[in-house]
Amino acid sequence: AIVGNDGLFIVAPKPPPQEKGLKGIEVYDSSRTLLRVLDNSTEVCMQSLAVGADGTLFGVSDLDGASVHSWNPATGGYNGVFGRANGTPSVLAIVSTRKDEFVCATMRLEICVWSNSTRELLHTLEGHTDVIEALAVGIRGELVSASQDATVRVWDVASGSQLRLLTGFRDPVYTVTIDSFGTIFTISTEVSEDEMIWDFLAGEPPEECILRVWRDRSLVPEHEIIGNTDFIHPFGQLVVGATGHLYNTCLVSPTTVW
Repeated sequence: AIVGNDGLFIVAPKPPPQEKGLKGIEVYDSSRTLLRVLDNSTEVCMQSLAVGADGTLFGVSDLDGASVHSWNPATGGYNGVFGRANGTPSVLAIVSTRKDEFVCATMRLEICVWSNSTRELLHTLEGHTDVIEALAVGIRGELVSASQDATVRVWDVASGSQLRLLTGFRDPVYTVTIDSFGTIFTISTEVSEDEMIWDFLAGEPPEECILRVWRDRSLVPEHEIIGNTDFIHPFGQLVVGATGHLYNTCLVSPTTVW
């Protein structure tokens, strides 16, 4: 779920396990009244959503990750599919900047920066050596990427240059966000990925997950919070609210708030 530029609350719900897919994305107003359902002309779910500076909604599907869909959430109009015809490989995550760009993490272990208005590829950011799990954009134009290579990288979207490399993680980093002050929040596991997936599916928390807080321009974390998946959700989302609270959400567990 994300919040649009005009305060619309946009949700891409997951279908029941017995269903192959779910058609449409739900748009709510500030009172949580359902306004419309956006038709994506497919029978697949969206795994990632982003809103552009002009209000355009972008979505990446679970089963058709080679394509990026786009809509006008205010009118419900479907703008079509972008990506496959332009050679974009399977897309894992997508975010939008406050300007005219949107950013995709791909299966080629690269990050592609595209122009929203022209659909031209502006930059290709390379450096990660394993799957890129999450992207986040700061208000000053910095892009943060988290990867299974146990690193977090900070990039300048405008130039495509790498600004910082955050290390010290023992295992994959699954979740990342950045607040208005440039503080970066990460969640990583301290067990192997196979153990993590097994414990998650079996309903048993792994030994450790770590939430780390990295202040602006720092290369070492200022705080570390250690817990299991009942408390810290590595496969969920991290969102910084308007009041400064940090929300860690997950489909199968209560939301944790700091």
